[in-house]
Amino acid sequence: MSVRYEGAYAKDTTVSVAQAGEIVGQDEMPEGQIALLLSYDEVFYIQGTRSEVLDVLIDALERVVREVRP
Repeated sequence: MSVRYEGAYAKDTTVSVAQAGEIVGQDEMPEGQIALLLSYDEVFYIQGTRSEVLDVLIDALERVVREVRP
């Protein structure tokens, strides 16, 4: 299977969170999990426990701070 790359301009991307029991597309978030939704002309979401989603976000923030020149 090949990797598919999608891009979205930051200014046009919105962020929201779905809690356990909420419907995202056709999926219901299971108990103990959340979804971080990134919406542009499509919706991409990262699903997991609150801690797992926070770990991904913290890693992303640290990489931008550390690796991207101002």
